[in-house]
Amino acid sequence: VGGSWSAGTDVGAAITDYGVEYSVNDLDWTTFTHTASAETSIVLSGLDRSSSYRFRISAVNDVGIGRRVEYPNRENISQVSSGGGHTCA
Repeated sequence: VGGSWSAGTDVGAAITDYGVEYSVNDLDWTTFTHTASAETSIVLSGLDRSSSYRFRISAVNDVGIGRRVEYPNRENISQVSSGGGHTCA
């Protein structure tokens, strides 16, 4: 499943990565492990196609981790085409 989002605003230090998390129950969040990158898109692998997920993104720089922004809709992976993109604001 692919996802994309708008670039964050750096506040004194360049963004070096984006944290991507997902949840099936909105309580327990799993961080998607990936190579650090300032790219504003990612391909997530290993998700259960029979489950639906919520996603959230946070910018990372030398100062720390920014505020998490949640994608507003729950996504049913079986209804999302492989490699398709979704936009988070």
